[in-house]
Order: sequence, then C-alpha cells, then structure tokens
Amino acid sequence: MILRFICMVVGLTLVSTGLFAAGIEESIHKIREKHEQLKRPVDLFLDKEYSRAADGFKAVLQGFELEGNQGMQAMASAGVGHSMLHLGKVDSALFYYEKAYILAKGVEPDLAGNMATAVGEIHGLRGNYEVAIEYYKEYSDYVFEIGDPYFYPSSLRLIGQYFDQLEEADSARVYLDKALALYELSGDKRGLSNTYSSLALHHERLAEYDKAVAYYLSQLETGGIENEANRAIGHLNLANVFTKINDWEKAEVYAVKALAICNQLDENYYKGTTTAHVLNTLARIAEKRGQDQKALKYYQKALAQYQKTKRTPKVITTLRNLGNHYEKLVQFEKADSCYLTAVKLAKNNQDSKSEVNKCLLALGVLRFKQGRLKESLSLLEEVATELKELNEPVLAQRTYFWLSRCYEETGRVREALGSLRKSGELKDSIYLIEQQRVIHEKEAKYERANKEKEIERLHFQNELHQTAIIQSNRQRFFLVMSVLLIGGIAVSSLFLYRNKRKSNRQLAEKNQIISQALSEKETLLKEIHHRVKNNLQVISSLLNLQSKYVKDPAALNALQEGRNRVKSMALIHQNLYQDAGLVGVNAQEYIEKLTESLIQSYQIDNDQIILEREVEPLKLDVDTIIPLGLIINELISNAFKYAFAGKKKGKIRVQLKSLDNGLSLKVADDGIGLPVKFNLGQSNSLGYRLIEAFVKKLKASIEFNRSAGTSVSIIVPEY
Repeated sequence: MILRFICMVVGLTLVSTGLFAAGIEESIHKIREKHEQLKRPVDLFLDKEYSRAADGFKAVLQGFELEGNQGMQAMASAGVGHSMLHLGKVDSALFYYEKAYILAKGVEPDLAGNMATAVGEIHGLRGNYEVAIEYYKEYSDYVFEIGDPYFYPSSLRLIGQYFDQLEEADSARVYLDKALALYELSGDKRGLSNTYSSLALHHERLAEYDKAVAYYLSQLETGGIENEANRAIGHLNLANVFTKINDWEKAEVYAVKALAICNQLDENYYKGTTTAHVLNTLARIAEKRGQDQKALKYYQKALAQYQKTKRTPKVITTLRNLGNHYEKLVQFEKADSCYLTAVKLAKNNQDSKSEVNKCLLALGVLRFKQGRLKESLSLLEEVATELKELNEPVLAQRTYFWLSRCYEETGRVREALGSLRKSGELKDSIYLIEQQRVIHEKEAKYERANKEKEIERLHFQNELHQTAIIQSNRQRFFLVMSVLLIGGIAVSSLFLYRNKRKSNRQLAEKNQIISQALSEKETLLKEIHHRVKNNLQVISSLLNLQSKYVKDPAALNALQEGRNRVKSMALIHQNLYQDAGLVGVNAQEYIEKLTESLIQSYQIDNDQIILEREVEPLKLDVDTIIPLGLIINELISNAFKYAFAGKKKGKIRVQLKSLDNGLSLKVADDGIGLPVKFNLGQSNSLGYRLIEAFVKKLKASIEFNRSAGTSVSIIVPEY
C-alpha cells in the first residue's frame, strides 16, 4: 500500500518491489518497541491520524536531540518520514528519511537499511535513477554482509532496473543476471517472476522482442506471480509486445486472456486501472484490424473505467483516442464533444501541457474538416505559439501542415507557403532523428554481437591454451619417464655403487608423500571448518529472517538468543580455518569478536555500558573454547538484558588467564546484582541451565559473588 500511495502522489506507475513496504512495516513496529516515548505517536500512526502522529514524532525528536541519543533520533525521524509520506508530502518524507539514514548508520543498522531503501525508492519513482542506484548499492552491501537470503537479490534487481532506465544496458544486464542466478539457486518463485519481468522489459527497450516474449512467458510459467491482478498485467505485457511487431492476432489473444482475469477480480482501484489498460489495448488492436465498432465499444468502456478510478491523464488520452475514432467514423459532433472535454481536463491538470496542445490540435483539425475555418485557424495558431517553447517536433510538424491547409483555404498564400516549408523542415528533421535512432540501435546490436563474439573468441583461446598446457605436460611427462628409464638402466648397472643413494632417495620420497598427506589433511580440515562456519551463518540468517515474521516479544527474544549462540560457534570455526596451524583458537581474538558481535546485536551504546577485556593470547582447542564461548555469550547477554535496569551507566569486565591450577574465566558487572535466593541448580532460565551443563562438560567449578554487582568465576582444571 505504501508504494502504491507514492505512485499516485508522484504520478508514476511502478510495480511494487516489496522492499520499501516491508521495510516501513518492520520499521514502525520496531520504533514502537524501542522507547516508551515513541509509543504514543506510533499508535496515532497506526490509527491513521498521520498529521498528529507527525507532530508527536517531531516533539519526541526534539527531546532526543537535546539528550544526544543518536539511535532514538533516527527512529523518531523515520516516524516523521512515514507520517509525511501518508500525508502526500513526499519532499518532507524524503528529508526525514535521509536524516534518519544518516543518524542510523553505525548505531541502528537495520533501520539504516530500511531508510536507504525508502530514499532509493522515492528517488527512483521521481526519475533520479543515479541517486537511487547509489542508495540501493549501499543497501545491497548491507544485506549481503548480514547474509539476507531475500533482500539481497531484490536489491540487485532494482539496481538493474534503474540502470535500464538510464539506458545503460550492459550494467543493467549484469545486475539482472546476478539477481536471476540467486533466485534460481534459492528457488524463490516470486523473485524469479519479478526478475523475468525486469529482463523482459530490458529486452523490450532494446527492441529484442523475441527475448522479451520469452521472458514474459517464463514469468507467467514460474507460478511466482503474487496475485491475479499481476497475472493480468503479465498477459497485457505480452499483448503490447505483439502490437509492437504488428502481430495483432496474438496481441488480441493475450489481451482477451488479461480481460478474462480482470473480470474475475474483486472490485477495487487496481482492478479498475488494470481493466482500463486492457480495454484500451483491445481498442487499439481492434482499430488496427479494421473492427471499428468493436474498437468503439472498447474505447468507451476504457474511458468509463479511467473515469471511475479518477486517472485524469489516462482519461484525457482516451478521450482524444475516442474522438479520433468518432472522427474516423465521420461522427463529428461526438468527436467534438470528446475533444472539448479533453481540452478542459488537460488545462485543469498542470502537468498536461503537452496533452493540451495535442487536444487543441485534434480540435483544430476537426474544425477544418467541418468547414469552420476561422475557429480552426485560431486553435492551430494557439498551438503553434505554445510549441515554440516546447521540443515536440512531431506535434509541431502536424500543426504547421494543417496551418498551411487552413491558410490556403482562407486565401493567405504567403502564410500557407511558410507553414508548409516549416512542416517540411520538421518532417526532414524527424526523419533524420528516426534514422539516427535506427542507426544507434543497429550499432548497439552490432556492439553487443561483437562483445559476445569476443567472449566466445577468448573462451576458445582459453581452451586452446589449456590444450597446449596439457600437451606440454604430456611431453614433459614422457621426457621425464625416458630420463628415469635411462637412469634406471644406469642404476641397475651400478647397483652396488648406488645402493645407498637409492635408499636415501626412497626415504626422501616417502617423507614427501607423508608431508603432502599432512598438507592435504590440513587443507581438508580448513575446508571442513569453513563449511561448518558457512552452515552456521546460514542458520543465523534463517533465524534472522524468521524473526521478521514473529510478533510475540518472547519468541523474538528467544530467536535472537538462539542466533547469538549460533554466531558464537561460527566465530570459532572461522578462527580455525583462518589459523595457519589449525592447532587451536586464539582466545584473545575470539572473545574480542564475540563481545563486539553481542554489542551490535543488543545495540549497546558504548558511552553507557563499557565492556573491558583482559584476555591472555592463549591457544585453546575446540572442546574447550566452544563451551567457554557459549558460557561467555550467556553471561554477557544476561548482563546486557538485566544487570543495568534503572541505571544509566555500567561496566562489564571479562577476564581469561592461565593459572597454576587451570584456566580461569571471570565475568563481572557493577549492575544491580542477582537475587539473594538465586541458585544455579534450581534456576529455570535456559541460559543458566546451559551454563550449568557446559561447566559440567568442562569438569570445572563455578562461583557467584554478589558483593558489588554480579561476578561469576569459573576454573577449568584441565584444558
């Protein structure tokens, strides 16, 4: 709904990407959860009292600015932007979204991603494609880093679409192909459907209509079209492609299918507009096939649908088309009525200056055909005056042609000749522009063909090079074998003399085999750790994706805790495959990464909670570091969540060192402390039950101290 609203405000038509709308919904609910002061304006927003919600968010924003709370400023700014967007104030929404994006970077990464999407979407809708691309590139980098399985290919597809709008076909194709490959890999039917549509439009712009048809058909066959209205649009797209190649029969087949789908839809704004588009296409097809009465009925129905949905620009265009058709049927009075209504609507629409001139020209030509030369001349001269400031050569050429006819009929020969000369010059100019366009298209096709040939040539050269290498290796192999054979004969003849040297050589070969086997084993172990880390990262991303659809706070909290535990294990395997010797995990580096990950996960302000680390650079094996890492994860998570309730500032200290009696781990905070009756063995908390299980696994001892906050000491005797 959010994207569709923007399309109405800006006056553009764009298929909803899902990124922007999903981001706003996720953002508004997160804003509500973050701070008590934000709940009131969020509730007003959800009750659709957008003006009061905007005022509420602004008031809260001023308060957070005084406090210097950057994260909360970002969320309040986002709230103002959402409210302004619903009020139709797109410029104000864009201002607050950009402000929220700048504030959120580094402190609220999820919100920063959503705001980058919102800003990019609005710029894209307004035709600022370069700016939109920059924002979406930054957003795609963000979702790639967090391993998001859905939004990353979606952002690539949008970047490709915007490059297509800029007529940078090569760049567009690179991004669209990447998106397609990722969607094929994931099996996301909806994503595949949208990407097929984008690729079809890409080839349609390049006049490669056979490829466009193939992709549109693939879109319909994927089963990923999210609703029947979009399926109708898919058939309509095919119909429009066939009209461009003058295959009116196939065009009608797909347009009729689109209309049948539209007739089954529930009554709403989108059914009305989609049905009107289909009827308009059917009218043009019938007109081209000489079915005048059929075309007339379709135009009338299309006009009624556009009027019903209040699509004024489309109403104006359809009135003009209907007037042209009445004129063709020599029903001048009806044509006159259509043109006059279209002129009135176009003059009231500030963005329809070009359409005003088209309607006035059509009315002027009709007046000429009716013999009302004075009125015709007045209308045509008005259009000619307006066109001096506009770059519309086709419209100007027709205007001067009919002016010459009108001047000729009224006896103004000199003006007739002058207008005819201007018409001829413009016609030549239009022809030249068209020829240049055709040449440009042919050059572009030629360049693309050359690029493809060059790629094939390089591929062929690479194959030849590989073949040459193989042949060279074979020759070297036979040469070496020959030398070895000769050496063997020599060795056998001097067996007694070379016996000792031969034994030494055999020993060296065995050592080399052992060394190679050890190297292969090390490589295999690194690959295993790498794959385990990747699998854990996938699990983390899936938990993150699942959390976006969960509304219950307790369930969300459980998912986040599970994700943190998975991350702690993934970091261990990451350190292992990055370590040159595979002898263990560097505890100092691992704990630093683990704590930084937890700070980001819980969005901790470093100015409020200080986390100190005193960790010796010990090398610990997997059996020790995994339970230790999970214990540290649980203790720090509990401290972040509960230790500083009601306190503005606090400190957490993590200490790990080697002692004579074993390995010592200590995690302490200066928070409110544990309850007096707390007992680890009787706790129902999953976190403390995990700590107890891991302490037993390590055969360690654990001690709690409540004297100044909470201090947990663990001694691992054997490690």
